[in-house]
Amino acid sequence: RNAELEDQQETATKEGRAVEEKLSQAKFELQSLQVRYDRSQERLLAAESGAEEARAANDLLSDQLKAARESLSSKQARSTELDAQVEQSAQSLNHALERLRTAEASAEAMAGERDTISDQLESAR
Repeated sequence: RNAELEDQQETATKEGRAVEEKLSQAKFELQSLQVRYDRSQERLLAAESGAEEARAANDLLSDQLKAARESLSSKQARSTELDAQVEQSAQSLNHALERLRTAEASAEAMAGERDTISDQLESAR
């Protein structure tokens, strides 16, 4: 009877050690998983921080691009306005040149008439 109890006790002790070994191994695996989880969390936080910085930089660049487009649009409008002014000035200049040519032709005709009258006066004397 004692031998049987000793065998049962020895079997229970072996089984207990096996369970303790498995428990110890499970604890080690759990700690390993916890370390991996913590590192993943750190990487996730760093990635979220980097994403936030990237969003802020993107917003800034977007604002700068919008301002540049508005400036370009304003400059294009001003350029169109200046082109119209240049065209109007060119037309005014052409009209002034035409009037100048007309005045020169008129002055030449008057000079011719004056010379004719002068010649006639000279002849009459």
